Amino acid sequence: VHCLFYKPTGEALVMPDPKDCFTSLANHASMTGRRFEVGYAAAFEAFADVLETRKEGLGGRWLTAPGESSADAFMRRLRRSDPAFEIYAAYAAEHAERWAGAKALTMDEALAQM
Repeated sequence: VHCLFYKPTGEALVMPDPKDCFTSLANHASMTGRRFEVGYAAAFEAFADVLETRKEGLGGRWLTAPGESSADAFMRRLRRSDPAFEIYAAYAAEHAERWAGAKALTMDEALAQM
């Protein structure tokens, strides 16, 4: 996978709340002339509510346990019997290696790589 990622300098970005993410996505869809089907929107909103409830047990976090990366959280939830498990594990390892060696690009360098 070849992609450009934004890597913040200094402290890590705060994990957004699921409910805020759903609201932003729904607002974007609405502002661009699209809408979710009513049933899908209700299910998506209910799922975001469920994710929000996880914060209480995870010290204010909903995705990761304290000290855990999002990749670790994803791999922890993935069944080892999943046929794609090894593919995801290889991708996560490659991403961690590339992330550790990330370098700053100028806007011209980034545009040239896209």
